[in-house]
Amino acid sequence: MIEFEGRKWKYDEDKVTTKQGIEFFDAYGFTMLGWQRAILPADPRAMQCCYWLMLQQNGVTDRPLKECDFAVVDFIAAYQAAAKADEPAEAEPDPTGLPSSPTGSEGSAESATPTDTTLPPSPPPAATGWSPAA
Repeated sequence: MIEFEGRKWKYDEDKVTTKQGIEFFDAYGFTMLGWQRAILPADPRAMQCCYWLMLQQNGVTDRPLKECDFAVVDFIAAYQAAAKADEPAEAEPDPTGLPSSPTGSEGSAESATPTDTTLPPSPPPAATGWSPAA
């Protein structure tokens, strides 16, 4: 959800249709990846695509993409606030202080060190008195 222009708008960048993606390309030459990469530095053309997509996803389908005009800085702030609200909350630390995996830190040198539960190496075979050199 993006709160902008006095209302809450549904918005999902993962729900771009083929026609909408082609519209991005026709308007600005953005491939889907190019559009996503242009969002982070807040390219106004990419933000116009985001705004237009937001309108489209909320039933406003009669506005041509390149004719959408809006307060871009305010929209960027609303877009970033919505993105931050969608981020998963950081996991609370385990109050017991125990590692999260049963073996400690997986893949580290520490996980390869012996512990109290590590079986000792097997003893060498008993000497028979026979030697290949003899």
